[in-house]
Amino acid sequence: MSRALILYQLQQVDSQLDEARARLAEIEASLTESPSLRQARAEVAGREKQLRDLQRRQRDLEDTIEDIVAKIKELDDKLYSGKVTNPKELDGYYQEQLQLKARQRQLEDQMLEVMLALETATAQLTEARKRLAEVEADWARDQDRLREEHQRLLEQVEALSGERARIAARVDRLDLAVYEQLRQTRGGRAVAVVERGACSGCRVVLPVTDFQKVKSGQGLVRCGTCGRILVIPPG
Repeated sequence: MSRALILYQLQQVDSQLDEARARLAEIEASLTESPSLRQARAEVAGREKQLRDLQRRQRDLEDTIEDIVAKIKELDDKLYSGKVTNPKELDGYYQEQLQLKARQRQLEDQMLEVMLALETATAQLTEARKRLAEVEADWARDQDRLREEHQRLLEQVEALSGERARIAARVDRLDLAVYEQLRQTRGGRAVAVVERGACSGCRVVLPVTDFQKVKSGQGLVRCGTCGRILVIPPG
C-alpha cells in the first residue's frame, strides 16, 4: 500500500475520532441543567418569593388591624363607661376613634387587595410548578438518552484510538510529522481525495503531471494550492 493511502486510512479514522470527540463535548456540556430547566426553576423561585412577600404583608396588616381594633375598643370604654365626664376630653377620644376607624377601613381595603393578589400568586405558582415538573421530566429523559449515547461514543473513541495507533505505527515518521502539521493548519483535514482531477480540499484542478504522480501512487504529492496530501482511493 502506498504511503498516501496509509495516510488516507489514518485521515479517515481521525475524522471519525474528531466527530465523535466533538459530539462527546456537546453531550458533556448538555449533561448539566439546561437553560429551559434553569429558567423554569428561577420562575418557581420567583413565584415562591412573591407569595411569601404577600403572605408576610397579609400578616402585618392583620396585626396592625388587630391593634387598631383593640384601641377602638379601648376608646369605646372611655367614651361610654361614664368614667370620663370632661366634654373636651370626650371629644378628643371621639376624634381619635374616628381617625382609627378611617385607618382601619384603609387597611381593610389593602387587605382585600393583598388577598386577591395572593389568590393570583398562588395560581401562578401552581402553574409554574407544573411547567417545572414537565421541563424536569423532559430533561430527565434527555439525560438518560445522552448518557447512553455518551457511553457508546466513549467505546467508539476507544476502538478508533486503537485502530489509529495500529495505522500510525505503519506510517513513516517524517510522513506522520507532515500529516500532523497539516491536521493542525488545515482544520483537521490533512489528506484530500482527487475528484475529477481536482483537489477536494480546495477544489483547484491539478496540473497533469501532479495528477499522474498521484495516480501512480509513487511518493507523497501535495496540492500546490492548499498543501494537502493528495490521494486517489482504490475502487
